[in-house]
Amino acid sequence: MKLFEKYGKIITIYSIKEGRFILNKINASPSKGFFISMISRDINVNDAILELVDNSVDSAIKHSNSHIGFNDYRIKITISGNMFVIDDNCGGMSLNTAINQAFTFGRQEDAERIDFSTGVFGIGMKRALFKMGRKFRISSCDGKHYFEIDIDVDDWEKDEKWNFEFRVVEDYSKEKHLIGTKIEITNLYEGIKTDFESYAFLSELESKYKAYLASYLEKGLQVMINGIKIMPSLNSLIKDENCKPVFEEFSRVMNGTEVKVGIVAGMSDKGFPDDAGWYIYCNNRLIVVADKSNKTGWEEDNTPKFHPTYARFRGFVFFESKDARNLPWNTTKTGIDTSSPIYIAAKKRMKTAFAKVSDVLKKIKNIESEQKREEVEEIIDSMEKCQVSVSNYKEITTGLSSEFVTKFTEFPKKSTNPEVNISYKRIRSDVTKVMSVLGVESYRSVGELTFQYFFDRECN
Repeated sequence: MKLFEKYGKIITIYSIKEGRFILNKINASPSKGFFISMISRDINVNDAILELVDNSVDSAIKHSNSHIGFNDYRIKITISGNMFVIDDNCGGMSLNTAINQAFTFGRQEDAERIDFSTGVFGIGMKRALFKMGRKFRISSCDGKHYFEIDIDVDDWEKDEKWNFEFRVVEDYSKEKHLIGTKIEITNLYEGIKTDFESYAFLSELESKYKAYLASYLEKGLQVMINGIKIMPSLNSLIKDENCKPVFEEFSRVMNGTEVKVGIVAGMSDKGFPDDAGWYIYCNNRLIVVADKSNKTGWEEDNTPKFHPTYARFRGFVFFESKDARNLPWNTTKTGIDTSSPIYIAAKKRMKTAFAKVSDVLKKIKNIESEQKREEVEEIIDSMEKCQVSVSNYKEITTGLSSEFVTKFTEFPKKSTNPEVNISYKRIRSDVTKVMSVLGVESYRSVGELTFQYFFDRECN
């Protein structure tokens, strides 16, 4: 007879033999290879690199007054088929952070947290390293200490211990070791090599980071990929005396810390339907781009499926909290946790804001006169626009209310008895004779006059 108890990673088996307990143990620890595969499987390499960039940004936030800007900070990314390097001057890691936080799998409850950062789960850097290659070196200097860590994944997997060994350089000098952190990854996986040698991959990376890092780039942070400086890419929103976006703010206290939410929704340029939808920020970091799915309320309740009628719609949601754990992002920071209480509260308001904007867009669509509809579109396109970002949030929202204000046109009501088209065919020679009798020169006129002739005599 055996009794089982499970304590963490160890299963303890008690065997009862001749009235005595004999203690046996089964090691239920996961294999390192399995662990590496699991933590890196659900993130693509673009987002893995972005995790490393986020770490640099968080370090810059910690060591600077982020409300003023990041003009003194830069992040250099070098990508080739042989290696990946990210090198920053954003303050470096302290020995305490390295030992007790940066290289542990998962963030300890008592670990230091940076206010308004993007660091949440304590897994991002490790996941990114294991995603790309089998060897990596991390070196960092915080102005007090300089240390290095070299990891050969093949050797590390064979070791039963889950430790990382590091070297503290005794002859540290400010002249020799610049403040910041450098990560080098070699022995890249074949798929990663292929990506890194692809122009299309690098172009996509640059395009994505222009949007996702725009809030930091606007504040002066320099990010370079293979020597090319990344410039911010921002969306615009019409804000004019005759057209003012919907705006609402609310907050909740979660786990003893306030979470603030701001929602802004309105219209933008019509010519870019791919850019329509919802954009969601968490602590300045763009998480969701141009979403048109039920994750942001489309096709729920009375909210319709996306249609070109709504090509002008733009909605922006800004979540902010000192404690990043309270924000509604997933573990890879590539999407929203739709079960989060704060997001559920926001989503309800998002659908209300969309309804107010979409009502106007549908009225424009229903203008029967094509000429009149084009005139209205031209009026909208000529209105003043403002760029939307975290840094100019106050500027955008000043003077707005929970109503979508439009004064630029009186929309004609849709006719309850609209005109319809009638089409039929007849032999040309017969129609030509009728044209001659009626004294007209087009087939259309023949149809209109013959219909009217019949209507006047048979229907009145």
